[in-house]
Amino acid sequence: PTLVDLNLNLASKNGRGSILLIGDVGYKSSDSISLITKFNDANLDDWIDAKAQRFIRGVMTNGEGVFKMNLGDFKSKEITTNVESNATDIISFEFLETLSLKLRNSFYGNKLAFTGDSSYRVSWLKDKVMVSNMKLIEPDRMQILGDFTINRSNELSGSFKIGVATEAMNPVDLRALKKVFKEDKGDYIWTNITLSGSVDTPKDDLDDQFQVVRGERIKKEGSNEEIFDQLNQELGE
Repeated sequence: PTLVDLNLNLASKNGRGSILLIGDVGYKSSDSISLITKFNDANLDDWIDAKAQRFIRGVMTNGEGVFKMNLGDFKSKEITTNVESNATDIISFEFLETLSLKLRNSFYGNKLAFTGDSSYRVSWLKDKVMVSNMKLIEPDRMQILGDFTINRSNELSGSFKIGVATEAMNPVDLRALKKVFKEDKGDYIWTNITLSGSVDTPKDDLDDQFQVVRGERIKKEGSNEEIFDQLNQELGE
């Protein structure tokens, strides 16, 4: 078939934002197609798998990527988008509940809204969905760096580096938090967490880290002397 240039500007059905598709037309059934995608104030939900929407939602202030599929086979689609956003929500991760309990602050609930200049890469592939190169910012509150993946079996994996702003925190909470958030960079204190579990039951190890410093849980690694030394070190900080 003859291929011709395509430059198609679409408006969102809910009246918000726009989507620009750039590529060729003139394919026949089963041909592989590839279109450049550009977004302006478009909903992220329409371009990410429903499983990932359990954890991240929002608006793409600006976005650019690629849409690929075998024509006629929607299951073959692969959508990759580099997102810039000042309206992204993080939802349902276990560490959100942990922070809410530790800090007794209404900001740290089941959903966190990031309104700063944030960015990440969304890859909706045939066998998994990945959100990578995350840099989420809520000014004077929190930052999250890292990535997560949901595979075909709905298993969750990944890691985050979490920064909590210290300026408005009361001294008691700050002292308790610093036993786990040990990397102090002035305005923020940081820790790393590992994600696990599933879409229905997401897990991470932030609460385990707090339990260790309280002496409620000791990792069973090394000799008895090493374990004892580890506990003394954690409790003494």
